[in-house]
Amino acid sequence: AAAAAVVAPAGGPDATAESNPMEPPSTCRVLHLAENPIVWHLRQRQEAFEALQQEVLALRSRVQRADRGEAPVVAADALLAELEITRTELATAQRKEARLKELFQQKVNEFREACYELTGFRIDALQGKSVQYVLKSMYAEHPSDEIRFQAAGSRMELLDTPFSRTLTQRMTSMLFEFNSIPAFLSTITLELFGRQTSMRQ
Repeated sequence: AAAAAVVAPAGGPDATAESNPMEPPSTCRVLHLAENPIVWHLRQRQEAFEALQQEVLALRSRVQRADRGEAPVVAADALLAELEITRTELATAQRKEARLKELFQQKVNEFREACYELTGFRIDALQGKSVQYVLKSMYAEHPSDEIRFQAAGSRMELLDTPFSRTLTQRMTSMLFEFNSIPAFLSTITLELFGRQTSMRQ
């Protein structure tokens, strides 16, 4: 899938290029991988989790109807046996659900840590009218230094932040001239890494 990267300046849609030196060209497209095996694996676990949730709700409903005496009239022993079986099935399904939640969260955490180690950026998603992705470099000079992208359909928009205003033309050219978000982030990583290395020498 393809994604275009543009800047949303702090001044809103009427802001001019003079107030924001990071204004991109009129067309800017970035190629990126639409899905990878890890995302597919997490989606499969999410679907299994949702199926278990439906099973738990159905079993809980059966137990509640039996407790209220709304079950069909059958022999008392048969009703009690069915009720016990249903409660056992419900308890088993709830344990599976809890375990799946735990495994899902574990995989999510592992995925986030892998992204951090492989890319050098901690990535957090903020839910709203549109999803924003907040990226913080492991080599950041200040805890508040961050880059923000906003999902806009098939595009990713680079949002205006105090840190993004400090980026040099060489860094932003990777995004706006060469249309590459990975190269843009890599350039920032190399720049921040270089600053830390020079400070240690």
